[in-house]
Amino acid sequence: MGQTFRDFEHIVIDGASSDSSVEVLAEYDSQLSYWVSEPDGGIYNAMNKGIANSRGRYLLFLNSGDHLAETTSLESAARHLADVQIVYFDLEIRGPDSEERRIFSAPPVLSLGFFLESTLPHPSTFIASNLFAAFGPYDESMRIAADWKAFLLFVCKHECEYRHVPELLSIFYADGISSQQHSLSVIRAEREKVLRSDFRSIVADIETGLKAKKELERLRRHIAIRILRRLGIIESF
Repeated sequence: MGQTFRDFEHIVIDGASSDSSVEVLAEYDSQLSYWVSEPDGGIYNAMNKGIANSRGRYLLFLNSGDHLAETTSLESAARHLADVQIVYFDLEIRGPDSEERRIFSAPPVLSLGFFLESTLPHPSTFIASNLFAAFGPYDESMRIAADWKAFLLFVCKHECEYRHVPELLSIFYADGISSQQHSLSVIRAEREKVLRSDFRSIVADIETGLKAKKELERLRRHIAIRILRRLGIIESF
């Protein structure tokens, strides 16, 4: 809260925290559009509860502990929310060491290649609520990569309109589950499942290309091929 821009809903979904979260939420009840504290099925179940209880045209998801960069962040961002379905801003990432900071800025043109290596940061990305109405909520069967899946399908499958605004919007603290080293194998497995399900032909082409490259490298190393090249009987390849 504390934003100069006031035309927004502040929705808080708490997973039955055992600390003082409920007392704090009750204290700020009059300033919240909706809040609940109850057991949930994980982060994407909580995010889907937020979607179900929202009425706005755009949604922005902030994790517990993360926050907007300035009190004017929403006021500045609102100028860019007009007719585009996905609007993404820059994100400051802070590590466990308070001095460890870097800015993540996604490119202005998104592609499958970009999503194979990275993703859009949901704490600094506004998503039109009608996208969830049209294509469904976050996939709760996934532990870590459901937001990546949603962005990938929105952009690369459904070809939704998007815009990059090169301005800092949010602060993200790299201490959540997706930032932990042991989560990398889960992320890779979940992403591979999505690619094989929704982009089968592209994955097949990539695998065919990799097999051909491997066979070519094997032939290059074959002694008979090296001798024939040296004699000039065959050209280098």
